[in-house]
Amino acid sequence: MRICDFLDLCIEPGFCTVVVYDVERAEDLWKGPADEIPAELSELKVESWDIPSEAGVMTFNVAA
Repeated sequence: MRICDFLDLCIEPGFCTVVVYDVERAEDLWKGPADEIPAELSELKVESWDIPSEAGVMTFNVAA
């Protein structure tokens, strides 16, 4: 499933911060409001996601 698919199904835009984490490089690619995620990142396939450790923050793990 792509990040954009997950956001369309599960997350109310404006109510969540999204982190896109590259598991191969072990670094964040982007962090910001769900409704502002760059188009090229929203198309990445989600390898896994983390249960939010802080309220309102969803981390998507990708292999970019």
